[in-house]
Amino acid sequence: MKEQIQSLKLKLGIDPETSEEEDSAPEDLPPDPTLEEISGAPAVKAEVPQGTPAKAPNPFAKPAQAADDVVLYSKNYQLLLKGGVLPKVIQRLTSESYPEKELGDVFLMGYRKHATPEELLERLCFRYNDWSDLEVELEGPVTDEDKKLIRIKLANLFKRWITNHFQEDFGGNEKLGEELKRKCGEVFGADPLGQGILSAFEEQYQNYQKYKDGRPISSGPAKRPEVIPPKGAHWEDFDVVEVARQMSLLEYAIFRAILPRECLDAGWTKENRNEASPHVAKLVDFYNAVGNFVAQTVLKFKDTKERVEGVKKFIRLIIALFEINNFNGCQEIMSGLSHTSVYRLKKTWSKVEADKKLFSQYKVIQQKLSPAQNWKSYKSLLKETAPPLLPYLGAYLADLNIIEEGNKNYLTVRSGRTDVINLDKMRMQGKHQSTLHQ
Repeated sequence: MKEQIQSLKLKLGIDPETSEEEDSAPEDLPPDPTLEEISGAPAVKAEVPQGTPAKAPNPFAKPAQAADDVVLYSKNYQLLLKGGVLPKVIQRLTSESYPEKELGDVFLMGYRKHATPEELLERLCFRYNDWSDLEVELEGPVTDEDKKLIRIKLANLFKRWITNHFQEDFGGNEKLGEELKRKCGEVFGADPLGQGILSAFEEQYQNYQKYKDGRPISSGPAKRPEVIPPKGAHWEDFDVVEVARQMSLLEYAIFRAILPRECLDAGWTKENRNEASPHVAKLVDFYNAVGNFVAQTVLKFKDTKERVEGVKKFIRLIIALFEINNFNGCQEIMSGLSHTSVYRLKKTWSKVEADKKLFSQYKVIQQKLSPAQNWKSYKSLLKETAPPLLPYLGAYLADLNIIEEGNKNYLTVRSGRTDVINLDKMRMQGKHQSTLHQ
């Protein structure tokens, strides 16, 4: 191979003894023309003072956030939390300067996806002597008055946690309650704020022990309406007004037991629905059972006249439920009447429609409880209706499911950290849950 290369070099007039490096080395070239030679004018060198950057920084560039532990956004000239890591969120919740008062309730409603109750207790107790955020904010020493304000807000957050979420976090967890008592004595010491927290705990503990099997339904008029006894043992023998009352009592007992955590993570759609959302799952099952009962009852009649009377009775039941503000019950009965096997009974429905007064009432209720335009009519009805009432659970679950699927639990930040809690998602969930539990 080497001999072939040397032969080729001889043919090209190249000395075969020349190395490949010498072959490829270019001959000396004249220097590039200078600016003076091109323009005919002397070049002026710009002198850069020592210590001055040659390129000015971009005044519109965002400041670097190495940690990304807090993400803020502006609303109505106020900086609000979009997200943050758990310690920073707690700092903001207990800061006197933070303007959003409702965020504490929202956080306590949904924090369990990001921390255990034990971790929250530890973080809250640590905050009692943590002023790091205030030192940065004030750019100077923290006064006793500043510390006092933070501790008052911290104690209030403690009390809201205990008062509003005792059953969820402390009811079945005696160890957590004991740890709370120990921590309060250890951290708060002789501070009266600590005693206030312990008093709130004892009050809730006594209530829980007294009513853990269910609170008595004591609201409403002192004189209860008389029970309307059935005329027989069949469905046709029951008065629709009494059926509406009994349905409402059954549903209310389930509805009032729903805990906020049951409405998170779409637990009612999971395989472990009976553990994740036990009372929501129970109410959903009740809804389906009533709907199936309605359809089966109508279809069991062989005679058209009997079917017509059966449908009319269920419509009267819907009217009775609507009059006592049981909107969930109304939807249960309407789901049965909307079942394909019932809806296709054209002859039956034509005779039902002949009773114009009854059917017009039915259509009005249908329109008010319609899911059209994201439940626009129904939501207006809720605003106009004074409690007590039983809202339609399905409308809330649909909205909560959309929020769950469309929003991540943690924000994506530039630093790449994965523990920045998405508080906007918690706000949306909290808004729906507060309406549900009002």
